[in-house]
Amino acid sequence: MFGSLQEIVRELDDTVAVTEVNENSVAVLPFVNLSSDEEQEYFSDGLSEELLHLLARIPELNVAARTSSFSFKNKDVEIPEIASRLKVAHILEGSVRKHGNQLRITAQLIRADNGYHLWSETYDRQLDNVFQIQEDIATAVADALRITLLGEAPKLQRTDSRAYQLFLEGRYLKRQLGRDSLHGALEVLKQAVEIDPSYAPALIELADTYFWINRPEDVVLADQAIEIAISSDPGYAQAYYVRGASFLYKKNNFKKGIADFEHALELEPNNADLVAAIGKGALVTGKFDLAITQIQAALALEIVPEFYYHLGRAYLSSGRLDEAEASFRKMMDLAPDSPAQSLLWETLLVKGDLEAALPLADYDLERSVTYFALGDTAKADEELTVLIENARSYSLARIYGYRGDADKTFEWLDYLLANTDYFPTFILAETAFVSVHSDPRWEIFLEKLNLLEYWHEMTPG
Repeated sequence: MFGSLQEIVRELDDTVAVTEVNENSVAVLPFVNLSSDEEQEYFSDGLSEELLHLLARIPELNVAARTSSFSFKNKDVEIPEIASRLKVAHILEGSVRKHGNQLRITAQLIRADNGYHLWSETYDRQLDNVFQIQEDIATAVADALRITLLGEAPKLQRTDSRAYQLFLEGRYLKRQLGRDSLHGALEVLKQAVEIDPSYAPALIELADTYFWINRPEDVVLADQAIEIAISSDPGYAQAYYVRGASFLYKKNNFKKGIADFEHALELEPNNADLVAAIGKGALVTGKFDLAITQIQAALALEIVPEFYYHLGRAYLSSGRLDEAEASFRKMMDLAPDSPAQSLLWETLLVKGDLEAALPLADYDLERSVTYFALGDTAKADEELTVLIENARSYSLARIYGYRGDADKTFEWLDYLLANTDYFPTFILAETAFVSVHSDPRWEIFLEKLNLLEYWHEMTPG
């Protein structure tokens, strides 16, 4: 296994294109928090990220993605090495000191190959000036790199300084994805929206937090926040991305979801998450070749563990098993706590490498399927009993799918729709159900999920 995320960035997958360093390229490192309060870390990180996004909106400038540049936070790595790994010619670094409403931001632009400071500045301002400071830094970077802006310099959406702080804090909490942090993010973002009901970034983070918490009433509240955000800022790409995810994963409206993803990408064509979003939509609707192409393109922009999840699933569903295995092993290297091991188990199972699959079978579903494939029906049924007692309907349907028991497979799929609100997102990519694809009940089930037309596109004639 690789020793660090930095090493993985250096050893990209063969599928990811390697390009020459562009002179008009920069990585924004997370600014150092010099405030006496360590809890202000969210502010320095958030300000750095907002500055990165602002610079990325300059078409003439190539900006390293957040995941890549933030991977060097608190790491003792020299500037030339960081630039080499991120394939940029320049590094923007700095510090933030915040005390009450008083703000000191120091920024410096460094040419990586010789360590020369092309530009540096210290801003002693009130918190209300935070937007202007970020815009001034972005303009100064463009000037220092002798970039002639083809249009007006990018601007940040203005809001109340308190709402901005709450937005940064809420986004920081939401990304931790713990139960307490999600509910903390919800309260903080509600406060931000109360202060400025039309601030699109806070509204979209609020909507996304509602989706993560996922109570029945939250979908309606999330939809309301999204529509207000789009009305307030029709050019905010993230709003269409989140609405597209809602259509795709919550409402089974795949056409609208993919259309929103496409519009978001039109607004921000170099955003790796949005490039990947098209691939995710393709994977859900059974367009596996398109999914592979899009996720590879996203990985060329930014190394994100989740991208390997979708890339591997597309390979697995296409029968490209060696490439699927390589993708899931890469994901395990990047994120050992991710679900990559389960997908690697499934890939090895489909390959018929049962002896290698068995040690990876951590869950009762995986053990039951593997024991059954090995011919040990007693152990397989023992694990199956545990699942039946807990009525884990989709898991049971998958087990029976692997067993080739069509009646039991559809019994549990029908139970799923009748008794849960779970949507089997990647069912068209699900290898467990290959055994029932020719059963007439398969198309009847897909029609209930609004996926039948996509199945017909996958299997013309």
